[in-house]
Amino acid sequence: LAGLDHKFLVVLNKVDQLDNSVDFARAYGTLGWALSKVIRRKDIPNIYTMYNAGSCADGTVDHKLPLESFAKRRDEVVAEVLRARERHFDNVVTSLEETLRQVSMVATVLGAIRARALHRVVLAWFIGVLVAVAPAGALIWLFQNEAIDGDWFTTSFIFGLSSSYALLFVGITTFFREYLRQFRKLQIAGLDDAFEDVYADSFIHNDGEDHRARWQVVKTKIANILSSIPCASTLQPFPSFEIARIDDVLQKDLWQLRQLARLIRIDLLPDQAGKEEGRVAAAAVQRGRSAAAAGA
Repeated sequence: LAGLDHKFLVVLNKVDQLDNSVDFARAYGTLGWALSKVIRRKDIPNIYTMYNAGSCADGTVDHKLPLESFAKRRDEVVAEVLRARERHFDNVVTSLEETLRQVSMVATVLGAIRARALHRVVLAWFIGVLVAVAPAGALIWLFQNEAIDGDWFTTSFIFGLSSSYALLFVGITTFFREYLRQFRKLQIAGLDDAFEDVYADSFIHNDGEDHRARWQVVKTKIANILSSIPCASTLQPFPSFEIARIDDVLQKDLWQLRQLARLIRIDLLPDQAGKEEGRVAAAAVQRGRSAAAAGA
C-alpha cells in the first residue's frame, strides 16, 4: 500500500464493543502494527475510530469509552466519503506526481547501476585480454632474446602450443562469463546498497522517509528489469536532461495542476464563498502562467 495511502481511509470500527481503554489500546496498537507492514513510513496514517450508527451504544450513558468522540469521527468518515468526487482530481494529480517521482528514481538508480556494471565489464574484459595476450607476448620476447631458437618450433610444439592457447582462451571466456553472471546476481541482491549510495545526500539531515517508502515500490520494478537482461551494462543510458525535465515538471507544472484541481473542486461547492475562493485561485494560476511565460 506504499504510495496509495491518499486513496483510502483507515477505519477501526465497532469500538463500542470494547469494554475499556485497555482493550481499545490493544486493538489500536494491533492495527497500527499491521499497517506498518504494508505502509513503510515512520508514523502510521490517520485511523478513524468509530462505531455504527443505531447500535446499542448510542443509548449507553455510562460506557467507559468516549462514545461522543467516536460518533464525531463517524461523521468525519461520512463527510470524507461524500467528498470523494471533489477529491478525485486531487488524487489524479497526486498519482501523477508519485508516478513521475518513481520514474525519476528508477532512472537515477538504474543509471548508477549501469555505470557500475559498465566499469566492471570493461575491467573484466581488459584483464581477460591481458591474460590471453601475455603468453604470446612472452613467447615473442623469448624468441627475440634468443632464449629459444627456430629448432623449438616443431610440429608437435606448435600443435601443443596452439591447443594450450585454445584451452586458455576457453577457460578465460568461461571464467569471465561466470564472473559476470555472479555479478548480476549480486547487483540484484545489493539494490538497497545502490539506493543508499545514490540518495546518500538526501539522508544527511533527515531519514528520507518519502524516499524509503517510494523505494519499496520501485525496488521490485528495478529487480524485474535487471532480471530480464544479461547485464546492466547493456541498458541504454538515461539522458540527464530527461531526468531534469521530470524535475522541472515536479517543481512547476504540478503546482499549476493542483491549482486547476482546486478550481474544479471549488466549482462543485454551492456556496458563494467557494466561488470567491475560486476566483482567487484562478488569479494565482494566471500569475503562475505569466511567470512561466516570462521565464521562457
